[in-house]
Amino acid sequence: MEVGVTEVLLVCGRGWSGRAAGRVAVCVLCVAMLDRAAVGRAQDTPLPEKDAFLAEARKRIKSDDRLLSQYTFRQRQVRIDLDGDGRAEKKTTKEFEVYPSVEGSPAYRRLIATNGVPESPRKLEEADRKHREHLIEWIHDRQAESPSVRGKRDLKERREREQEERITDDILRVYDIRLVGREEVRGRSAIVLTLTPRPGVKPSVEEAAPMTKLRGRAWVDERDFAVVRVELESTDTINLGWGFLARIGSGTTLLFERQKVNDEVWLPSRVTAHPKARIAFVKRFDAEIISDYSDYRKFTVNTAISFAPTKPAKPVK
Repeated sequence: MEVGVTEVLLVCGRGWSGRAAGRVAVCVLCVAMLDRAAVGRAQDTPLPEKDAFLAEARKRIKSDDRLLSQYTFRQRQVRIDLDGDGRAEKKTTKEFEVYPSVEGSPAYRRLIATNGVPESPRKLEEADRKHREHLIEWIHDRQAESPSVRGKRDLKERREREQEERITDDILRVYDIRLVGREEVRGRSAIVLTLTPRPGVKPSVEEAAPMTKLRGRAWVDERDFAVVRVELESTDTINLGWGFLARIGSGTTLLFERQKVNDEVWLPSRVTAHPKARIAFVKRFDAEIISDYSDYRKFTVNTAISFAPTKPAKPVK
């Protein structure tokens, strides 16, 4: 869910920020807030009893990638390239219908428009055909899966879940998280937290290493205990990719915002990134990238085999 610094920062499913940073922004901060709940009172409202509240909240925590696997949605991605003085040079808008991976099935980002111009029916039909073939092949392979292969797959999935738990624990150790107030977000009361990396404390999971170079704030819905907004800023250079072919510079900012869908689950509504990066230590990359998420619908593997008529592309603003 693309190659390059842009996609990594946009939480498209590859690179560190797509997984570990997403967890920082979405699920772990809630636990961190609760773990500090016994510190005192949030303004005039007493905080609940720590242990019971924390135990109940942890049952509800899921990372964004797992939640998104239950929905198909629409993504509008805007990239604004900036010149050396920070002025906009070029703006590119792409719209996708996203069919996520379910239990390891092939994911599909269906490009439906570029800069407001709908993708041609021929290109859409060809892309749909290729995805359908991959999906049917995957279903066949799963049906023919041997007990040995199934066992290895189950073991891999279990280890991934265990690693998510370790990352949660790492964030609780790495960050000094403090409750600093209460604000209204989307018409609901939210607790405001600050995140500051503790000097000399490193995560045990290598994938989560960049968290030591990120600081920020989070807003946690007081009723649902869901993170609804996170602002992060890099405090030092972050290396990305094998061989450190890309570097994210100090001052890169990330903003994650979430919305409540079907009055049952909180999912991404907007991700904004303003990276300061250098690719292969030579080419400088400076742009603002905004991804808006909408039209969430319940999703299963079978719904990805046939595709509904594409909605008209929204006008470029």
